[in-house]
Amino acid sequence: MSSESRRVYRANVFPEFLRAMFKALANEERQLVVSYILYRGGGPVTLSELKEKLGVDEERLSKHLAELVDGYILR
Repeated sequence: MSSESRRVYRANVFPEFLRAMFKALANEERQLVVSYILYRGGGPVTLSELKEKLGVDEERLSKHLAELVDGYILR
């Protein structure tokens, strides 16, 4: 076997924004946030509504929302 055939494949064909989206949706609580927003029709949802309906504290919810924004899921 030549050294050429033993090389590890390292080319990532996924664009950066798509990798960011997958990362943002990899967490179950963030999936619940997105699911709730979609359930409500995709319109604006307040932070207090999300806290109440999902039972997540404000600090953790803020971090999840930031991840979803960074992952191009929310604006």
